[in-house]
Amino acid sequence: MLQKNLGIGREKIFINPQVIDTDTFKPVKKSHFTVVFAGRLSEDKGIETILDAIYHARLFGDGTKWVFLGSGEKKYETILGKISKKNPNVVWKGFVPTNE
Repeated sequence: MLQKNLGIGREKIFINPQVIDTDTFKPVKKSHFTVVFAGRLSEDKGIETILDAIYHARLFGDGTKWVFLGSGEKKYETILGKISKKNPNVVWKGFVPTNE
């Protein structure tokens, strides 16, 4: 294919098969993280974009837990709550006093 489509001479083509010894190299279990957002919930912070990214990362097996602390406008909190329902890795704690 390289020869025909790109005009590369056979003498310049070398195939190096990459073989992995699965007795020596085993898949490593992913470690999972917890990410915490603490702050005022407001549209200008782009939290809905974060939630969308969390959803898509979860589809690829990312088990990161996301904890959101804070409060904001009730209308915005409602929007975020609806978006986050599809994300089982997201936990909303709401307002948490600074002494906790």
